[in-house]
Amino acid sequence: DPGRDDPPGPPPGPDRTPPTEPHPWGQAPRTRGKLPEPPPVGGVLPPTVPYQDPSAYGYTYKRPSQATTALVFAILGLFCCGLPSVIGTVMAKADLRAIARGRTDPANHGTAQVAFIVGLAASVLWLGVMALWFLAALASIAASSVP
Repeated sequence: DPGRDDPPGPPPGPDRTPPTEPHPWGQAPRTRGKLPEPPPVGGVLPPTVPYQDPSAYGYTYKRPSQATTALVFAILGLFCCGLPSVIGTVMAKADLRAIARGRTDPANHGTAQVAFIVGLAASVLWLGVMALWFLAALASIAASSVP
């Protein structure tokens, strides 16, 4: 075998074709590595581009995301009377539904989840504070009316 002692050649590069091996049943040879390019349509191959944002292809979502606004309302509800947290919770839930249905960009899913959780926690916290305040007011009235 004359080529047995020859050193192996350089690996195939971008300007070299990968080595082929014949198919045992007489079919087209298989290539190792890169698959062969499909035949061009109309004689011209379209340019290849890496993956881009869907908006680069002309696809836009039907509704802009409200997740950041919902998060702002939820956090504001922690420090205010609690009403903004209810608004933030409702907005976050609506945004989560829109993301699940494909109407809003799914990149904001995490922000919408955080807004929903923070808004719900702030609403429950303020509801508890108002209930304690109401019970304290009732106890104060009951204590002052006793002779």
